[in-house]
Amino acid sequence: MLLLDDDSLRLGLFTLGCSPGGSMSNFWTLLFNGDVNLSITMTFISTIAALAMMPLWIFTLGASLFRDHEATIPYINLAGSLVLLTFPLGIGILIRQYSPRLSKVSRKIIKPFTLICVIVSVCFGLYVNQFVFKLFTWQVVLAGISIAWGGYCFGALMAWSFRLERAQIMAVSIETAFQNPAVAFVMLVLSLPQPGADLSSVPVIAQLMLTGLPMWALLILSKIYHKVKVCCEEQKQIETPEIDTVQKAYLAVQTDPSDDSENAIFGKF
Repeated sequence: MLLLDDDSLRLGLFTLGCSPGGSMSNFWTLLFNGDVNLSITMTFISTIAALAMMPLWIFTLGASLFRDHEATIPYINLAGSLVLLTFPLGIGILIRQYSPRLSKVSRKIIKPFTLICVIVSVCFGLYVNQFVFKLFTWQVVLAGISIAWGGYCFGALMAWSFRLERAQIMAVSIETAFQNPAVAFVMLVLSLPQPGADLSSVPVIAQLMLTGLPMWALLILSKIYHKVKVCCEEQKQIETPEIDTVQKAYLAVQTDPSDDSENAIFGKF
């Protein structure tokens, strides 16, 4: 209400806020070494809850925004999201149970494969929705950033307040920020006539693009930090044997009462 003065934009932003978690949060949780099991569980539960919660929010808080239109809840798309989420999980469980060798191979390629999927999805989204970028204003961008960072910070704060582990905090934070834009987009297309449906999808696409930007920056910085840390540890391991030898020689001198020469340590060394 503060940032957007057009009812279509407000409607799009509100509909996105009512949407459940999306599968992209599972990918990012994996890339950041978060608790993937928790992330997938949250996505599954939020998608089931959306079958009841989306109508609840839309017909209560969103009643003023939908006063001129009849909201159509995309139940088929919500059910499809559940299938797309659980079907690959079932395949993974079968592979782990009956093919340990293939399971080991999948563990090695899962992160590179996930990174490729994220890059392809982002590039595809930018190409398909490039016309929407012309409709971006600073208010729309700020609204998208506010949702993204609001989700990250609120999710992390709540997880930390409940004393969860770091991997779980990462999963909750990412899961709270990422939502399923496909559900919101389908609902807007089914509920609004054109061109209102396209206009209302602008905040949806803005939030989708802007939620991933800080994740890319953090991912690159974390990789650089990890590489620097590994190099420092390797350098420390190279220098440690020399230091340990001097310390042992010094301790030998201290425990030998017959050798009190000031230069005895160098002789021992």
